[in-house]
Amino acid sequence: MKTKGIVGIILMSFIAAFVTHVSIKHSRQIASMLLPASTVYEAKPTWYTSQTKFEELTWEMLLPEHEYELISRYQQGEAKTVSDFTSQILNSIESASDKEYQQAMISVNTVDTFAEQRVSISGFIVPIDFYPNKDLQNVFLVPYFGACLHFPPPPPNQMIFIQLAQGFGDFDIGQAYTVKGKLKVELFEDFIGTSAYSLEPSSIKTYSGEPDTFRTHAR
Repeated sequence: MKTKGIVGIILMSFIAAFVTHVSIKHSRQIASMLLPASTVYEAKPTWYTSQTKFEELTWEMLLPEHEYELISRYQQGEAKTVSDFTSQILNSIESASDKEYQQAMISVNTVDTFAEQRVSISGFIVPIDFYPNKDLQNVFLVPYFGACLHFPPPPPNQMIFIQLAQGFGDFDIGQAYTVKGKLKVELFEDFIGTSAYSLEPSSIKTYSGEPDTFRTHAR
């Protein structure tokens, strides 16, 4: 009986430690699923009305089909085993010698279908510059956390330039956001990166929902 009791205690301790590890590692995703989205920025562009409808976009939809296929070929999930790491290394070596893939990673080719359309898209915000009061002024919206900061920038057709009026000061670089606005095919260049799209925003909300492909796409 004592042995069973000790085994039970060890088992419960292991489960508790595992749950704590998962909770800490995925706390931001868990919070995003449990907490309702909050509006952090609103604007009233001339085209906006309360009846304006927005088409929900994913980042893949902004890539020309051929380039999406090229990038998807080398995209891999998080490495969890030695086999995964080995596969990623071989994958990186192969992608480095694939000229078409390398061109896709700097491509400014766009999908004109959504030009001048009212859209909604989720991603992470990379600041470019600020107003004197520290509100965000110009930003990039990108598909994964750390782009242009800890990781190389995504392809230009996977970056969206956004110019903001004053009013967005409470900013969390690790938080995902959903941006609604009018999408334009427009090149913008900065030392941080280059975008092939721009967006005139009407609202920005904290992202609320299950993680989807925008968190890992094109990394």
